[in-house]
Amino acid sequence: MAKLIEITGKAISGEWGNDDLTGEGIPVLRTTNFTNEGLVNYANVVTRDLGKKDISKKYLQPGDIIIEKSGGSDNQPVGRVIYFDGPKSTYLFNNFTGLLRVNDTQTWISRYDEFLKEPTKDRFRNFLEKNWGEMDEIDFKSQWIEKGHLAKTLLSMGNSHGGIIVVGVQEENDGTLTPVGLSTLKDKASINDEIAKYLPPGLDYEILNFSYESSEYSAVQNKKFQLLVVHDTPDRLPFISSRDTDGLEKDIIYIRRGTKCEKATAAEIENIIARKVDTLFKETSDLTLEEHLKQLKRLYSELPQKIKVLVRKGNSSVISSASAALAKLALSFSDIYGTPDEYEEKDNPDYPDESYEAFILRMIKNKKLKIEKVLDLK
Repeated sequence: MAKLIEITGKAISGEWGNDDLTGEGIPVLRTTNFTNEGLVNYANVVTRDLGKKDISKKYLQPGDIIIEKSGGSDNQPVGRVIYFDGPKSTYLFNNFTGLLRVNDTQTWISRYDEFLKEPTKDRFRNFLEKNWGEMDEIDFKSQWIEKGHLAKTLLSMGNSHGGIIVVGVQEENDGTLTPVGLSTLKDKASINDEIAKYLPPGLDYEILNFSYESSEYSAVQNKKFQLLVVHDTPDRLPFISSRDTDGLEKDIIYIRRGTKCEKATAAEIENIIARKVDTLFKETSDLTLEEHLKQLKRLYSELPQKIKVLVRKGNSSVISSASAALAKLALSFSDIYGTPDEYEEKDNPDYPDESYEAFILRMIKNKKLKIEKVLDLK
C-alpha cells in the first residue's frame, strides 16, 4: 500500500493577497465556499489582487483535494475536505486551506478511472495488484452478504454516482486487500431474484464473473470473483428502497458517505434532486434547433389528425349464426343478411389546435419581430 505523500507529494499552501480595487482580481475559494457534503458553493466567491507573484502552479485543477487547515467555529469544526471538479486554471484557494494534488495521474487516477468506467478482467487484476484499499466507489466483500445489506449498498451507490461491489476480496485491518476468491460463482439469475423486490426498477446494475486460471499477478491465479457494477444514471434519481428486510428499511434514500452506506440527510436529498434536474436540463439544452424540431415533428406524427367514429351500429345477427364460409357472401347481401357497422372519419379532438406547420410559421413571425426590435425598426 502506498503512502499518501508518495501519491500527492507535500501539501501546497493557499494564497490570499490584497483587496481587489480594480475588479480585475483572481477568484479565490474560501472555507465559506465549502459545503459539508464535500462540494464547492460558487455563490459568493471573492476576487483578490495577487500582484506579480508566481501562482501558476497553484491554480486549481479538476481532481484537486482542498483541505481546511484552520478557521472553524463552535458549530463548524475545522478539517473539511473538498474534491474540486470545477473549471481548470480559474480559481485559487485561500491561506486557511491546503491543497493535495496527485503527482502521477497516469498511475494513480487514470487506471482507477478506467476500471470504474469499464471494469474488464485485465483492469480488475491490475487494480488489485495496486492494492489501493476500499474507496467511496468500491466496496470489497470476502463472501456474499445478506440480501438486505446488498440491496442497501446497491441503492447507496446508485444515489452516489455509481460504484462497484467486489465479492471475493477481503480488506484487512491495515487496509490492504487480500484476493481470497470464491469457491463457486453464484448464479446471476439467483442474485437478481433475491434482491429485485427491494430495488426500484430504474436502478441499472450488472453482474460480472472473473475467473483467473493463470495470471501475471499470482495472488489471483486459480481464483474466482464476482462484481456488481452500479451504473451512474442521474436522470433516474433518486433510488428508494421498496421493502423492509434485515439491514434495509422501506422508502428510504440511502447514500454512500465515505465507505459507509447511510440514510441521506435533507441537504443530501436536495443535492440528489438538484443533480437530476441539472442532468435533465443539460440534456434538453444541449439539443440543437434542428434536433428540437425533429423531435417535435415526430411527436406530431404519433398523433392522428383524423379518427374513425362509429355513427351507426349494424345488424349482424344473421352473420353471427352463419358459417365462416358464408360470411363474405352475407356482406354482399346486406339487405338479406344484415348491415355492417358504419364509421365516419372526423377530426381528432385531442390533436393540437396548432399544426406543426402553423407553429413553424408563428415562430418565423416572432423571430422577425425580435430582429426588427434589435435593429430598432419598431
